[in-house]
Amino acid sequence: MFLTEEDVNKVIRTVRGITPEDAVLTYMKQYFRDKYDICILDYICSTEKFGPPGQKSKRVQFITWDMKESRKCPTAFDMGVRKNVKKVFARVCQENDLHPDFHDPSNFFPVLTDIESDITERLFKTKRNQIDSALKSYPQVRKLMYSTPCVHVFYETDEDIVKNEENGLSSEIRNRISDILGEVEGFEGRRPGCAIFTSLQTLREKYDNNTYYYFLG
Repeated sequence: MFLTEEDVNKVIRTVRGITPEDAVLTYMKQYFRDKYDICILDYICSTEKFGPPGQKSKRVQFITWDMKESRKCPTAFDMGVRKNVKKVFARVCQENDLHPDFHDPSNFFPVLTDIESDITERLFKTKRNQIDSALKSYPQVRKLMYSTPCVHVFYETDEDIVKNEENGLSSEIRNRISDILGEVEGFEGRRPGCAIFTSLQTLREKYDNNTYYYFLG
């Protein structure tokens, strides 16, 4: 994850209106909405150390919710799009006399960063025991594991995965997880958390019952 605790708090304050939008954010939100049909919540400028001692890289993170939504914009993969975003951001910073270190588009790189997992991780810290208790009340659920922002729900067999999707049990479990996590102030309407359904059969046969290999896979 790219976001620090301070970054997450900054975005939350912006989304809740505690910190007013600056002119750069207002413009970039409209730009991403018009150009790529996605919602940018905030942006974060930073300078990161990497490589040999003394070398640093400037980065602007455009914050969104749900990486699936973010993938509508190929910023991280398409050099042409990345170049355009850099030029627009640098120009808007210059015009509004903000972030002087980002006035040269050749001097930084843009990324899209998903805040959903960071928000969900916070919620898991206080709600995980409730989720454990609620989901273990289902006899079909044989094992639970967590990898933010998801709960990995294990049924007994691969056939159970199909059966419980068809009979509505898996949908019920997804909603139960989201209901327990609850809505986050400023992010109303977004349902944090997700469920990935797998089976003990898959864990045994494909990953030799090794959860480390399962998460790598």
